[in-house]
Amino acid sequence: MSDPPCGDRGPALNERCAKVRVLLAREYHVRRQDEARQVWKLLGAARPFLDDAIEGIRSTEKQTAELTAEPSVGFSNLYTTAEWKDLCAFVPSQLSE
Repeated sequence: MSDPPCGDRGPALNERCAKVRVLLAREYHVRRQDEARQVWKLLGAARPFLDDAIEGIRSTEKQTAELTAEPSVGFSNLYTTAEWKDLCAFVPSQLSE
C-alpha cells in the first residue's frame, strides 16, 4: 500500500494527514487484536480435550516411526503431559481480558 501524498501540501495538512494515519492504524490494530483475542478464546475452549489430543499426537508419531522405519524425533515426548498442558495455557498478556 502506498502512502498518500501528504508531504507536499504544507505543514497544517501534513499534521492532519499524520493524525489520520495514526487513527486508521489504531482502529486497524484494535480490530486485529479483537480477532486475535477470539482465536485465543477458541484455543482456551479446547483445554478439556488436551489429554486426548496429546495422546493422539504421541500415538501418531509412534505409528509414523513404525511405518517409515525411521527413528522418531520424539517431539511429543519433549515434555510430560502436565508440562504440555501448562504450555498450552499460555495467553499473551495483551490479549487476556
